[in-house]
Amino acid sequence: MDEFDRELFTFAPPAVGLFLLGVASLLAPRLGFAWRLAVSGLAVTGVYGSLVVVFDQPNLYDYPAASLAGTAVAVLFIRLADRFALCNLVRTPLGYGTAFSVLGLAGLGGCYWHHEVKASLFDSQEMDHFQILTYLPERTPIGNVTAVTDRGYPIPLSHARTPRPKAETTRIENEALAALTLGNATIRRQPANDDSNCHGWVFTGGRYIVPGSVVGQILQDNGYAVVTTPSPGDLIVYRNSSAEVMHTAIVRYVAPGRPPMVEGKLGWMGVYLHCADECCYGTNYTFHRSRRDGDLLKGIGGSTGVHFTGAE
Repeated sequence: MDEFDRELFTFAPPAVGLFLLGVASLLAPRLGFAWRLAVSGLAVTGVYGSLVVVFDQPNLYDYPAASLAGTAVAVLFIRLADRFALCNLVRTPLGYGTAFSVLGLAGLGGCYWHHEVKASLFDSQEMDHFQILTYLPERTPIGNVTAVTDRGYPIPLSHARTPRPKAETTRIENEALAALTLGNATIRRQPANDDSNCHGWVFTGGRYIVPGSVVGQILQDNGYAVVTTPSPGDLIVYRNSSAEVMHTAIVRYVAPGRPPMVEGKLGWMGVYLHCADECCYGTNYTFHRSRRDGDLLKGIGGSTGVHFTGAE
């Protein structure tokens, strides 16, 4: 359950309690007010007991108390209004039932509307920061280095025409990280720089920028096969809903019963170690394994499997 669901289930209980109290008043108008309140309380407890099971969230046990407390406040307000003749329509059980039901439904509608608006705003803000993450600086093609796949397919390489200062990339990176959805176990291994992107970090050792559009060709030509049980050294490739390659990283650690830990460069940002399923690129990923020695393209200087920091 994410933060928006928790917020919804925190503020919705009073509205649920009020609505159920209204229903009880309409269905059993001859019962005393205390009995109707008791029936509503039991109904609220039953509803949230079911939510505990459905959402597997033990902390939902706190919400029936919140619901009853919210209902009590609403009832007190209406009782005071009735006492001072501010609300003549609610003097009868039918009036109470209608008023409570309408107010409860209005409260639930308000909670849902607030939940959706806030979630939409968060998604919009996160998308803005995701666009910052996928930013590519103005590039210049590399003319003195020719990189090819094992089958000779040429891979276009480029570098930033005017790399940004370290202070600027660090500041923007920190702002983006504060808004992006990353796991608590995310560890930064190398600082941000414009030298390469994630694909370039894997296939050129962090020296150049490699477009995501050629990753599929690299995987095919260099003998990478899809595997379901990853091992350290395998690649992980993230794709969007259109099957376009968004991110490439390397599997570093594997433990039974736990998601693999992978390492990769987040676009132009730093190199991070994180759980495979806790990544800002989503969870649509596949693992790939090759028998070749390392991941560097042919024509790239340096030992295969070595990933440069950009400082060499």
